[in-house]
Amino acid sequence: PFSKEGYLKFAGNDGELRHRMKMYRPSKKIWEMNHGDELGIKECSAAHITSNLRTALSWCGLPANSWKTLHRGFSGEKTPNKGYSDAEE
Repeated sequence: PFSKEGYLKFAGNDGELRHRMKMYRPSKKIWEMNHGDELGIKECSAAHITSNLRTALSWCGLPANSWKTLHRGFSGEKTPNKGYSDAEE
């Protein structure tokens, strides 16, 4: 069930993780969202997800580490969360 094509659909340049990153809106609070709205993720989260995915696929005997050269990498740089008020900064 695991393949290079499936990996690229999830982690590739036009994959699901890139879509989730585009959906990330830090200015919109979770309680301001409607039911069914998509939640995005930060780029550092995408980096962790792809790293863990490649590890799991490697354990399954697939050459997942060679697939990371087939798409742009994700930045592992952490961006801090902004507080809701000045007192929380």
